Amino acid sequence: MSANRILCRCCVHELFFPEGMNTLECAACGTLNTRPPSQSASADLTRAVQQRMACDFDDAAQSYQQVLRQHPGDHEALWGLVLCRYGVQYIETAEPGRRRLPVCRFVQRRPVSEDGDFLLACENAPEDVRAQYREEAVYLDKVLADVRRVEETTKPYDIFLCYKASVPGVSGAFTDDFDRAREIYAHLVQMGYHVFFAHGTLQRSAGTNFEAQIYHALKTARVMLVICSRKDYLLSPWVRSEWTRYLEQADRDPSRHLVPLLYDDPPASSLPPAFVSRQLEGVHMRGLNALDNLRSTLELHIPRTASETDLIRLRIQLALEEGSWDGAARAAALLREKQPNRAAGYMGQLLAEMHLRDEAQLAACTEPFETTLAWTRALHFASADERRLYEGCLAASMALRQLRQGLAAQQLTAESGESGVILREGCCDPSVTALDIPRGVTALGDNAFAACTALTRITLPDTLVSIGACAFSGCSSLREIVLPDRVTVIGSRAFADCAALHSVRLPAGLISLGAEAFLRCFSLRSAVVPAGVRCIQPGTFRSCAAMTALTLPASLEAIGAQAFMECSRLRILDLPPSLTTLGEGAFEGCFGLLGLVLPEGVRAIPARAFRRCSGLREADLPRSLDSIGSEAFAMCVSLREVSLPVRANAAPDAFSTCLQLRRVYK
Repeated sequence: MSANRILCRCCVHELFFPEGMNTLECAACGTLNTRPPSQSASADLTRAVQQRMACDFDDAAQSYQQVLRQHPGDHEALWGLVLCRYGVQYIETAEPGRRRLPVCRFVQRRPVSEDGDFLLACENAPEDVRAQYREEAVYLDKVLADVRRVEETTKPYDIFLCYKASVPGVSGAFTDDFDRAREIYAHLVQMGYHVFFAHGTLQRSAGTNFEAQIYHALKTARVMLVICSRKDYLLSPWVRSEWTRYLEQADRDPSRHLVPLLYDDPPASSLPPAFVSRQLEGVHMRGLNALDNLRSTLELHIPRTASETDLIRLRIQLALEEGSWDGAARAAALLREKQPNRAAGYMGQLLAEMHLRDEAQLAACTEPFETTLAWTRALHFASADERRLYEGCLAASMALRQLRQGLAAQQLTAESGESGVILREGCCDPSVTALDIPRGVTALGDNAFAACTALTRITLPDTLVSIGACAFSGCSSLREIVLPDRVTVIGSRAFADCAALHSVRLPAGLISLGAEAFLRCFSLRSAVVPAGVRCIQPGTFRSCAAMTALTLPASLEAIGAQAFMECSRLRILDLPPSLTTLGEGAFEGCFGLLGLVLPEGVRAIPARAFRRCSGLREADLPRSLDSIGSEAFAMCVSLREVSLPVRANAAPDAFSTCLQLRRVYK
């Protein structure tokens, strides 16, 4: 397979890279893909994509590892390993702004954003591809967090209803299978089963919460009922994703069962091969005895002894899900009469009064409810599990209220997004002098505090994970700031023109430090770049004229163009052995620099890299060096002697105006 050809990692659409183009957007799904580094890597990556999309995640991981053995650091292979580790598939969706949605088959406790292969993929990928990786990681982490929350707040399901809901190509039209599923759902609830029916259970959920609820239902349901009326419906992306994921669990757990619901007596050949090979017995849903047959089948797998109070609880649940608040209140009152010493009746009353559909929605309440009689009695009569659920919801609600109060006290405006609570541009009065950002804020958006020229002090919460582009740009009075260790991303020009900033500690968990992040921070005295950062972006510390101390991590591989340009007081430069790449003008105008030792592995010194380093006296260049660019050491007036490797070629003006240079020898 040519290295110009590959399958899109998201939709398996075949892509052909024109000569000279290294990244290509898939016309079918919009995903950015990267040209493979070799013909063999192209074949391995193609095989890995096919294996992953067929859910052969172990084999796919081996194919990605094969690429990495030949090309260590290949970001597409690293990202592929992440997708295998979390069992990610891409499913077609009608969600606005997305053509395909990543769904997880495996839930890991470690967030995707902290996965080692993800971090390496981001550091090695081009900027536009890296942005796409990070966007998907944020989405998947939200799914994983929601899955864990749903596990803690939602009881297990008895039955999962799988069906094709929408008519392909007809907006807003529902299939006959949807009507069948809705009818079956009503009967199952009356039978006393806890049923997952997407359009009833999730009618108010979307995005990541929707997928988290589906994951929990697939994981806990004892039986999946699949409506089998048409083979093309069974093979549609979302339907196929659900029953294949459930069959994987059923193959490992004999207590789980998939039951096809057969309409119009379809022959076995019209069913998917996975159903036929497992000899799954179906229930024929045509005829007067269809529901009785279904009841008998379910009782074999899920014996039920539904009591009168169980049915009342189900009435409360259904009424709440449908938003029938009066109906829920009446059913809750009836339950309290029959079981005055149980929590369910009082909780049903509280939810009906507050117009909430389940206990989990209490966590998002910003109005107090803990002083109501219904809450007090629900908590008093709660079982141990119920008490944990209720108290967790109360704690979340109180944290949200405290956050709102903190924001109001600081006169800050915030909004909720996929990544949490975000402060965006114009979030405060630009004349503010001091701020204490309350705990619960997770992100500072682009330009959040830009041009707040009077701001002298700000305290950031330990919940903060990202700082957007130009977030503090032009805060010319800000003297110091402590960045929480959970911050992983600092955007471009985040602290540009903070002329008074003299102290900053970069967080230990930092993944990405944006271009020109500390541009023209004239008072910044020192910088410690944390371990794990592999690239310092262009202009990151440009014109930090007061900087005298610089600590670079052992992980550093590249320093971008003009990254330390005009750091005129920087005297000692300790470059790590891992460094291989310098950008143009990286240390131009570092007048105080006295000596230079470039590590082995650096192959090129680009144009103007050390131009105008007038204090530089010695330059120890590595044997790996191939070339020295135009004016690389121009105007280094104190440089006396340079030893070039035998194979190194220097531009004619590489050492121009080096007035004390006595000899350049190989």
